[in-house]
Amino acid sequence: MVSSSNNVISPTSKEFNLTEKQKKNLNKINNKNKINMIGLTRKERALKKLLCDALERIGNKNSLSELRYWYKEWNPKANLHKGYNDATVIKEQLHNEVNKGWSDRHLIFGEMITRNFSDLNKAWRIEVNREEVKK
Repeated sequence: MVSSSNNVISPTSKEFNLTEKQKKNLNKINNKNKINMIGLTRKERALKKLLCDALERIGNKNSLSELRYWYKEWNPKANLHKGYNDATVIKEQLHNEVNKGWSDRHLIFGEMITRNFSDLNKAWRIEVNREEVKK
């Protein structure tokens, strides 16, 4: 589907044949993400979206060791106890923690995690170097 206002391709859930449960989860995530963007500058929102995209790609692999690695990079003081032997639990915890606010910690983590994806890394570097428009 193409949006007439800005000619951006916007896939719908029909195009991906999502189940009702998947659609509900996607809507829940999208609404939660919008709430967590309140108060951020345009640049911070763009960077946070890229960071979340990278997290989503890593989470979709469901690799327990990779998720544990990125969680420890995000939160070095975390004690990954028995409950953290489930990729879904770690993925959810990491997403919840990263989604809160914006700080230099997000900037550093985003720089590290987007290096794994050339398209996201290029977009990250462009956004980081973009000047904020001052009114």
